[in-house]
Amino acid sequence: MPKDLSREDTNRVLQRLSSRLVKAFADPKEHQRLLSTEPDKAQPLLDTLQSILRLGPPEDSRHNFTLTIRKLISTTGLYPRQLDIENIQKLDEIPVASGTHADVWRASYQNKVVCVKTVRVYQTSLYEDVLKTIAREAVFWGQLEHQNLLPFYGIFRADRQMSLVYPWAENGNVVDFCGDIAAGLAYLHENEIIYGSLKGSNVLVDRSHRAYLSDFGLSAVDDPAIVNWANQSVTAPAGGSLRWQAPELFEPTPNKPSGTALSDVYALSCTYYEVFTGRVPFYEYPRDHVVISKISVGTKPKRLTVFTDAIWALMSECWARDPAKRPTSAKVLSRVLTMHPPDRRAPGEWAHGTSTRDVAPMSLEQLEAIVQPGNS
Repeated sequence: MPKDLSREDTNRVLQRLSSRLVKAFADPKEHQRLLSTEPDKAQPLLDTLQSILRLGPPEDSRHNFTLTIRKLISTTGLYPRQLDIENIQKLDEIPVASGTHADVWRASYQNKVVCVKTVRVYQTSLYEDVLKTIAREAVFWGQLEHQNLLPFYGIFRADRQMSLVYPWAENGNVVDFCGDIAAGLAYLHENEIIYGSLKGSNVLVDRSHRAYLSDFGLSAVDDPAIVNWANQSVTAPAGGSLRWQAPELFEPTPNKPSGTALSDVYALSCTYYEVFTGRVPFYEYPRDHVVISKISVGTKPKRLTVFTDAIWALMSECWARDPAKRPTSAKVLSRVLTMHPPDRRAPGEWAHGTSTRDVAPMSLEQLEAIVQPGNS
C-alpha cells in the first residue's frame, strides 16, 4: 500500500477493508484464519485493525475488531504500531511517585506535560509477557471515549523499559468527584469491561476539576508470574488493591476469583470513603491480614461524622456481603446525581484518543491472502 495516499484515500481504503473484515468475522473459517495469522503477516493486519477502530467500524462489529487485535497480540507478541510513542523527555531526575507496579514520571511530549508510568520488570524473560498484557489492555483503553475516562496517548519503550503515557493531572488525585467516578465506571460496565482496580489513586483530576478513571493497563496484570516482577508483598486475589476488594474475592476456590461489575461497585464505595475522609478503607487496621478477616465476614469501614445518612446508606448497600444485594454502577450514578447540585463546571480539558501516528494499512489483496489463502 503506497504511503503517500491522502487522508481521504486512506479512509476509503480502510472502509473497504472494514467491510471485508466484517464479512470474515461472520464466516467461522475466515475468522479463524484471521486469528491464526502468522507473525510475519500479523503486523500489517494489526495496524489495519487499529486504524479501522480509530476511524470507526460498524458499531455491531467493534467488539470483533477489538477481540481480534487482543488475540493476535497474545499469539504473536506484536501490537499495533499506532500505540508506540517516541520523543518522550523526562522533566525530573527522579520519579514523582512510586507504587508496587510502577514509577510515575513527569515528562514532555509534543510540547505538553504528560504522565509517564514506567512498569518495573526485574526479569528480562518476563518483559515480552508484560508488554503483551499491557498492549492488550491499551487497545481497549485507546478506543474508549467518555468524559470521565482518562485519555490514553500510547506506549513508550526505551532501554528495555515500558511506559504508559497519558495526561498529567495538575490537581492530583480525586478530592470530591463521586458523580464523575460513578459515571466513568457505569460507562465501562455498559461496554462489558470490568475495571478491577478502582481506588482513589487511580482517579485523576484536570484543571476543570473533572475526575477521570485511569490505569486500565496495569489493572489487567494479574498473571502470577508477572505479578512477581512487581515485587508486591501483598496482592489482592483479583489483581487489585487489597483494601478495596470485595469479600467474595477472598473466598477459597479451586481457581483464583475474578472481579465482576458488582465487585467494582464494592470498590467504588471504598473510593467514596477516600473522597469523604481522606483515609484508606479500614485505616484503623494497619495489618493486611486483619483487614482481610474483616472484609471476609462483611465488616464495613468505620463511619465518620463527615457522612450524611443518605450517602452512608448508599455506600453500605454497595458493601453488601451478598453481591446480588449491591446496586449496579448505573443505579449508584443515578442516586449520587440526586444528592448534588447541577454541574456547572467547565468542559474537561483532555482530548481523547490514542497517538495520532499514521501507519499505512494493508492492501485488500494482502487481506484476501489471509482469509482466502487458496484463492491468492
